[in-house]
Amino acid sequence: MVTVRKQDNLQNGDIPILPTVLIGAGMMHATFLFLQTRVPSWKAAKEFCIHAATEDCLRPDLMAFQCISGMVFVVCAVLGIYAWYGTRSCHSQQRLFAKLPVAQWLTLWNLTYQIWDFGISFVIPEFKQPILFAHHAAAATVAYAALRYNMLGYYAIFFMGLSEVSSIFLVVIDLGRYIPPEPGTLYDTFVNQVCAPLFVVTFFYYRVILWWYPITVNLLKDVSDGLKKSKTSQWVMYLLLLLDVPMGFLQLYWMALIVQTLHAQMS
Repeated sequence: MVTVRKQDNLQNGDIPILPTVLIGAGMMHATFLFLQTRVPSWKAAKEFCIHAATEDCLRPDLMAFQCISGMVFVVCAVLGIYAWYGTRSCHSQQRLFAKLPVAQWLTLWNLTYQIWDFGISFVIPEFKQPILFAHHAAAATVAYAALRYNMLGYYAIFFMGLSEVSSIFLVVIDLGRYIPPEPGTLYDTFVNQVCAPLFVVTFFYYRVILWWYPITVNLLKDVSDGLKKSKTSQWVMYLLLLLDVPMGFLQLYWMALIVQTLHAQMS
């Protein structure tokens, strides 16, 4: 039988979870405010102008947000690649309950970002979308439950780390939407000829193919096995089942939008 214990601290009790998350989110916001107010912003596309009468449409908030997101995703991707391709699981209990330091830090980092992103979305008009709020809330809930009850382990490396590889390229693409590059410039080449195809390939591979198989398939098997062997905190495992599949369908929905966009561009 597997015993699942609650934990309020990481690293053998030396690092409290919630205070660390709140401090981290505060530091992210302080960095956001610094970038928003102190770093020069480039001219944004007309569709993102908040004040139509303004000649120079500047959106330092969007630029600062993309910078923060880019830094977060780079850390997630680097740690995820390092841990995923260097980690091997022997059986289902290891995949679900293994106490992997890298997985814990990735989950803590992701929880911090999701909480900050949820809050900042209220002040950036483009991000006030129900589907985005639902995504942040679901991701934060899973991350907190995984930390508190020391679950996901091997899977956290994928969900919190490896799956964010495509997000790095998406950050650059979105920045190109907010602040369009001049045709023929290096910025234009980097956005449309480098990051765009890399985003499509990495999103399809990590968030569609691997997300469903082997990740979701194995997770369903491991949770089913865990429910039989663990009599404590079963609600957390049910939560993983409840959120993983809808999140997987959300990836398929986003992939459909990507295909639709590509089709429109090629027509």
